[in-house]
Amino acid sequence: MKRILEEFDRKYSNSIETRIVDVWKNSDVGEQYGIRVVPTLIFLDPDEKELDRHEGVMTESQLAAKWKELGYKLGKSKEQAQ
Repeated sequence: MKRILEEFDRKYSNSIETRIVDVWKNSDVGEQYGIRVVPTLIFLDPDEKELDRHEGVMTESQLAAKWKELGYKLGKSKEQAQ
């Protein structure tokens, strides 16, 4: 999942901020967000309000579809625009 998220972040860094947290190394974050399954993807708005949550792996296209479903327009990164 980490590679998928890193690629997604590279492609859509102008639209979405991606954070990857290893809850085995940062158990306090896992507790804060109530993580029960790894991987868990939490979709947050700019004010860090939880919009949605997904337990398990998602493909890059599923991630893009979820953000669009949540009302976010994904734009290409500066690297892709060139």
